[in-house]
Amino acid sequence: MAGYDIFKRPDKPAVGDAPKGAPLEAVTWFGPPDVAQRWRYGVIREEGDLLSIQPGAVKFKAGLTCLRWTAAEGGDSTLYVVLKTTPSRVDLKKAKT
Repeated sequence: MAGYDIFKRPDKPAVGDAPKGAPLEAVTWFGPPDVAQRWRYGVIREEGDLLSIQPGAVKFKAGLTCLRWTAAEGGDSTLYVVLKTTPSRVDLKKAKT
């Protein structure tokens, strides 16, 4: 299935939103390359090119790429590489272009 390279199970629906009450700036959107669909994730930490987010129902796979969007609809995107996944967080790094 083209474009779903960050996901282990693209057929599963996304149900994992950021926690209720999380400030808007603590939320980001990710989606697979070449697909307009996006999922919302809570940001745990962001330092320079490194980003840690809370895992959700849609799974990331280490070593693959994804797009980080500035908004739920529209906006600009940045390419990220998945570094590591754990039960409590997903670590990503901005890809060099």
